[in-house]
Amino acid sequence: MTGLPETSPSGFSVLDSVTANRLVYLPGFYPSYSNTATGLLGSALVAANRFASGDPGKEPTEYADLVKRDIFDPMGLNGSHFLATEENKHLLFVPLFESSVVDMDFLDVMNGAGGQWCSLSAAITFTSTLLNPRHPKSVLTPFTMRNWLRPTHSFEEDDWTESGLVWEIIKAIDSNDRLRRIYWKLGELYNLHNAIALHPGTSYGVVVFMAGAYMHAAEITYRIFEIVQPTAIIILERGTLFVEELVLNGVNAMGTFNAFNGPPEVVQGQRKSRFALRPTGLRDELRLDTGTPPVNGLKHMSCYACWIGVDDWGMHHGAPTNLIYFTGSVEEWEQGKMEERVFVSNMQFKGRVQVTPQLL
Repeated sequence: MTGLPETSPSGFSVLDSVTANRLVYLPGFYPSYSNTATGLLGSALVAANRFASGDPGKEPTEYADLVKRDIFDPMGLNGSHFLATEENKHLLFVPLFESSVVDMDFLDVMNGAGGQWCSLSAAITFTSTLLNPRHPKSVLTPFTMRNWLRPTHSFEEDDWTESGLVWEIIKAIDSNDRLRRIYWKLGELYNLHNAIALHPGTSYGVVVFMAGAYMHAAEITYRIFEIVQPTAIIILERGTLFVEELVLNGVNAMGTFNAFNGPPEVVQGQRKSRFALRPTGLRDELRLDTGTPPVNGLKHMSCYACWIGVDDWGMHHGAPTNLIYFTGSVEEWEQGKMEERVFVSNMQFKGRVQVTPQLL
């Protein structure tokens, strides 16, 4: 059974009400925040797990047990749970007002929609694994994260907010005067006001937990991003691999590119002679990433998406001039069995790729 807490005087069942009320929008028409959909998803996960099992009788029958087994335990989230009990009550922060919320039981799968208890340590681990799917405690793959951390709907009349898969997405101006996406989940149940927010573009996150009278966790989180962002950009730029000049076998990749696409001041704008490198999705393979600067100061006249692929680059000996990769074994290099890994251009081998592609 799912519904409101047993203490609710209405006895209202959320899932039963679906048949008696009109949908907010048709499925897929517009995104809509939905605790009911989250509850249905929990039920579907439990059913699917039992259906796929060779021994359904040994599988969890409740959402909380399934999440504990497949998420909380593997990630070491020992401070995460759904209910306040005699055993864990000494670990809970109780809100200043309306503290009775801590005693509510939203009945199995709706507990996930109603929120969960989470320690700061668990929130940090969770945030770290989202920013780095290769984290040793991550239960998600890089492929999943690339498809999860993206907008699913942008409203034409709104250039500041977007919807994602579960995420609310807002934008903040960075130190280079660019709007960047922040993915966050806000917990605003009575007087428990919390936020877990990610800035994937600069690989850091913010966690805010509050239980006092001040309720604007979103405002605090947004302000933290404003304060931290300039420093994060500096750190990111220092750690970013740039190419200033690439000459291999007498061939200058930059010169080849400029010969096809115009002089450096047109192509590279204010970045002078440096190109960043963008992963292609294959291990150790990168592309020189140019983008285009605004034309006469008009941002809408630039086209970043037009210039990060292959088509606008020249070819040399049958190979794209912007293809760069490392050779050598990562594992042996990390174990000290190789003195160095070699950074080469595809042009060096006249189009004959010398590495075995592996998906990231």
